[in-house]
Amino acid sequence: MARAARDWPTADALKARLESHGWRVVDHGTAFELQPARPADVVEHGEVIYGAVESVPSRSQAPDGVAATFVIMSGGPGDLDTTIASMAAHGSTAAQVVVVIPRDRTVEGPGVETIRTVQPFSAGDALSAAIRRSVGGLLVVIDPGVVFRADPIPALAEALADASVAIAGGEGVLSTDMQRYHPAGLGDVTTLRSGCYAFRRADAIERGPIDGRLHLPGSVAAWWGLRLRDEGPARPPRRALALRLPVELPETDGAEAEHARLARRDAYRIARRFRGCAWLASELPPGGRLVGDGADGDDHHDDADEQGDTAPA
Repeated sequence: MARAARDWPTADALKARLESHGWRVVDHGTAFELQPARPADVVEHGEVIYGAVESVPSRSQAPDGVAATFVIMSGGPGDLDTTIASMAAHGSTAAQVVVVIPRDRTVEGPGVETIRTVQPFSAGDALSAAIRRSVGGLLVVIDPGVVFRADPIPALAEALADASVAIAGGEGVLSTDMQRYHPAGLGDVTTLRSGCYAFRRADAIERGPIDGRLHLPGSVAAWWGLRLRDEGPARPPRRALALRLPVELPETDGAEAEHARLARRDAYRIARRFRGCAWLASELPPGGRLVGDGADGDDHHDDADEQGDTAPA
């Protein structure tokens, strides 16, 4: 009834209460069903299949073991094997590679560490799980379908050598009001889109986990970039930096209905979390004009528009 009345705070509070009692709300259009929130871990052929992020053994207390960890976000529309093949050909051979996949998926590639899950993790939970297994000083998050033309680590590492930079990647967005987001050029941006981006492992351990209610990789990139930048209203925020990277992003032919629905839900959640954080907003670029109304360059509206909120998803 709270959803029907568009009383989103009450709906979120009720959902959180159900989840605290071990249940997960699964949406089906205007209807929903309840499922166990944390499936039990299972063992298949000696391998543990994880039911929840918290079940994944953490290496957070271990020191950095390699320069970087590649994390491939397996929830996107691109081809996972294509990305792993191009990474093997052009990526750093010293990097760790972590992929979070459902139990029925397989991946091929040298040195790939797979975290298999009983049910598909949300993009937020997938990145949190990968962070728990990472040993690289930098974490480089890659969407499936991304093709390497050269190793992106040197450019990302150079950007993050500056302590004022919290996150760096290939595509950014700008917001002047923390409610509407617009595609950005290279340089300082409000936050990043998914595709290829990096941050420090130490920051991830300190500021994680990721909001597991975020469904899509693009939403996670935007939320996480803002989270890493935020030093509170009394201190200058750290920077998000968009770079020219030697990777090709997968082409998308437009979001399917389910993807669009999840993007709207994610966008509302990001708007609610950060709309009051005016200190994270960017100034207008030269000329005083922003293109488009959303992270993809087109008008982007969601259920929060009636309250004036849109966010990158």
